Amino acid sequence: MGPYLTASLAVLEELYDDLVALLRPLDEGCLNWSPLPQDTNSITNLTCHIAGSVNSWLARALDEPFERDRDAEFRTRYGGAS
Repeated sequence: MGPYLTASLAVLEELYDDLVALLRPLDEGCLNWSPLPQDTNSITNLTCHIAGSVNSWLARALDEPFERDRDAEFRTRYGGAS
């Protein structure tokens, strides 16, 4: 792996680690809350959108096929996990 790719991977890992640390203490209500009833997104929606975007970028960079349902990212609700 070249130095540019190694550095890029390190940045992505740091960003995802920080995102997990930010989300971990939040409860289901907080993750699914939207500031307004219409035309706003919850933390869950935005997190799914970030993951979908990064997956899409990486697939393009590797010249691999990738199907993405961007609209579904904004319909996602957090349902709890153990």
